[in-house]
Amino acid sequence: RCPSTLFINLYLYAINKAIYRTMGRAGTAALRLVTDDLVKFLREMGLLSEKPSLEEVQKLLTKDLAIVDEMEIKETDSEVFIVLWGFAFSEFLRRAQEEKFEPVAYPFVEVIAKIYETNSGFRLAIRSFDIVGTDTIVVRCTKMRNRS
Repeated sequence: RCPSTLFINLYLYAINKAIYRTMGRAGTAALRLVTDDLVKFLREMGLLSEKPSLEEVQKLLTKDLAIVDEMEIKETDSEVFIVLWGFAFSEFLRRAQEEKFEPVAYPFVEVIAKIYETNSGFRLAIRSFDIVGTDTIVVRCTKMRNRS
C-alpha cells in the first residue's frame, strides 16, 4: 500500500518546517548527505544506474515514482531551471510560501540537481521554488564551478 499524496505533503511540510526552524538555510547542507544516501538506495533498488542520465531521472520521477507528469531542465550561462509539471507535492510548497519558510529538505529535487552536477561539471545551488499554476513548480538554481 502506498501513502496518499496528502500524507506526503503533510510529512514534507512538518519535516521542512522543523528543519528550517532549528537550522535555517543551513539545513540544506545536511540535505546533501541525505541526497547521497538516497541516490545510493535508488541504485541498490535498480532504479538508477551508476552514472544516471537526466533522462533516467525523468523516468524515475514520471513513471517509477509518479510524482511529476513531466520534467524539463532549462539553462542559461549562469542558471539552471528545473521545471516540474503535475507536481504531486505543490501543496506543501504553497504552504511553505504562505508561512514564509524556505523548503530545505526536498530530496528528489536534490537528486535531479546531483545528477545534473555529475553530467555537467557544475555544482548547483538551489535558490528558489516558484509555484506556477496549481501543480507546476520551477526550481531556480545558480551554476557554480566545481572545485578542481
